[in-house]
Amino acid sequence: MADDKYTGQGGVVTPADDVIPLTVGDDSNDLPAVCKGFYCTADATLVIITKAGQTRTIAVAAHVVYPIRVSRLKATGTSLNSGSFVALY
Repeated sequence: MADDKYTGQGGVVTPADDVIPLTVGDDSNDLPAVCKGFYCTADATLVIITKAGQTRTIAVAAHVVYPIRVSRLKATGTSLNSGSFVALY
C-alpha cells in the first residue's frame, strides 16, 4: 500500500491535499493508500486498522478531524453510512 507521500518533513501536521469520501467498510481490503487523517459526517463507532497494523474500535464525533493514519476501515463493527467516512490525503 502506498505511503511514501508522508515520509520526511511535514507528515500528518501538513494540510491535506485532497479529501475523498469512501464507501464504508471492507473487512478484506486496505484503502488505496494510508490516509493522513479522516473525519466522519455523523457520530459513529469505527473499526479501523492503523498504519501500525493494529485493529482499533473508536467512537468518533461528527465533523471532527482525527489525525490518525488509517490503512483499512472495516465493515464489521462500523456504524456509519456509505460515503460518511472522508479520508484526508
